[in-house]
Amino acid sequence: MICFFNRSGSSFFIYRLIFSFLFLQFFFSFASFSQNTVGLLHKSPDQHSKGYNLVYPFYQSSVFLLDSCGQIVNEWTDDEDFHPGLACYLLPNGNLVKGKKHFIYQDDFFGSSPSGEFVEVYSWENELLSSFELNDSLFRLHHDIEPMSNGNILMIAWERISTDSLLNLGRDPEVATTEYFLTEKIIEWNPLLDTVVWEWRALDHLIQDFDESISSYGKIIDHPERININYPYYIRTDWLHFNSIDYNEELDQILISCPEFNEFWIIDHSTTWQEAKGSIGGMSGKGGDLICRWGNPFAFENGSEDDQKLFYQHDVNWTNPNAKFDDSDFGEILLFNNRVDDGSNVSYLKLQ
Repeated sequence: MICFFNRSGSSFFIYRLIFSFLFLQFFFSFASFSQNTVGLLHKSPDQHSKGYNLVYPFYQSSVFLLDSCGQIVNEWTDDEDFHPGLACYLLPNGNLVKGKKHFIYQDDFFGSSPSGEFVEVYSWENELLSSFELNDSLFRLHHDIEPMSNGNILMIAWERISTDSLLNLGRDPEVATTEYFLTEKIIEWNPLLDTVVWEWRALDHLIQDFDESISSYGKIIDHPERININYPYYIRTDWLHFNSIDYNEELDQILISCPEFNEFWIIDHSTTWQEAKGSIGGMSGKGGDLICRWGNPFAFENGSEDDQKLFYQHDVNWTNPNAKFDDSDFGEILLFNNRVDDGSNVSYLKLQ
């Protein structure tokens, strides 16, 4: 892993442990809530986790909270014209935060199944408290969201740019033959004020060694804090495809999964909106540049393809984002290594 800052005098190092993992995905349907349980097939009292299960079926509009016996504790219904937007969280105060989208878009400029459109906050009684919409010809919400302890919500959004704009940023024409190009930005939304309060854009943090006349020109290996606009070295419209986001309040950092690079990245959230556009500012002193990256050193020419550790990973999260610096679980990261070929799909990582 490459890290570019110290915190409390300690550098980050990484250890990789592999655990076996069984991922269960199920779909269920029912005609009446009068039945005793929903979807429960077996229960081992001494082995199952305590608590409740939040279920957001992909082709239904309702969210269900189930107890360990499979009984419905609460249900948040919605219009059948809407389907899940791939993220849903139950807050400590009982409110629900979820992404959703129209089942059929009126104008589809992106055409991807992990798309979103709305992020909404509901009370326990299913009253809509706040709603954010982003889906137009230039931007669309997609994949994960991250509720923060201050009440704000981090969201991932595609940014659609033309191929001509891409070439002006230093993309090699041989790997820029599609009609348009999807990059990424991160939005922080305040539901109480209904306003965006912070933003980070991948296009503000590029490096390329193709066109010397462009300001982003440089030696890739000398700038691991920057994103090589010409990697991966194949043609794909959805360039980065962020598929998860997590927030660490103790560090004030954002953790991003970038499966097209086969890496996860960490950026500094302590920056101002303006500092997030550049390379100076924040606790790291690096502005919005990457302060940590791990999984595929070949992505910034610091190794070969044989050094790759992550393979189109999903669901990258800190195991305890509230852990203090001297806690045993400080810096632990858990992820699903989606396409690793040795059968060990879940990776447990520790940053120190």
